[in-house]
Amino acid sequence: MEDLPRRMTRPVITKQWGEWGRVVAVALVIFAVAGVAWGFFQPVTTGEVTDDLTAVSALSGEDAAVPTFGIYIIVTAVLGVALAGWMFAGARRLRGPWGLAAAGILAFLGSAVFLVFGNFVTGHFRATDLSGELTAGQQVTLVADVGMGAGLLVAPTCALVVYWACALFSSDEAFERTT
Repeated sequence: MEDLPRRMTRPVITKQWGEWGRVVAVALVIFAVAGVAWGFFQPVTTGEVTDDLTAVSALSGEDAAVPTFGIYIIVTAVLGVALAGWMFAGARRLRGPWGLAAAGILAFLGSAVFLVFGNFVTGHFRATDLSGELTAGQQVTLVADVGMGAGLLVAPTCALVVYWACALFSSDEAFERTT
């Protein structure tokens, strides 16, 4: 008689790992969706191609890069605050030092995801393609590509402060583990 194959065992995924997965997925999806919305609505510069086709003149919104960066900072800071508050209030199994670190790391990654998705949308759907044929008097839309720089640190800083404040001002019962 042949040996029957052993019963396949599935790895056990604890509730805590499921909670981590939910937090990571929700955080990154929300930052990505917000980045797409930011990309569609960020300020742009418009102008007109000159008669000799060498420049763009009559620019409107020349300082569009400044409010674009400001909106990026404000939106990611608000998302970082919301993420940290939600993680502390809604993910009870993750409370503690690892939750604090995760809030900062996820806000940092979310800020980068926000920027990547937003810049992609702006560059592909809002900007005029300047590599093709341009005609004199044609209206063109120029967009500022926001760089990663120090703006990436705003959301994690806000998230860490909010998570820490939630932990500081909550009662000891808030840290009791539930099964």
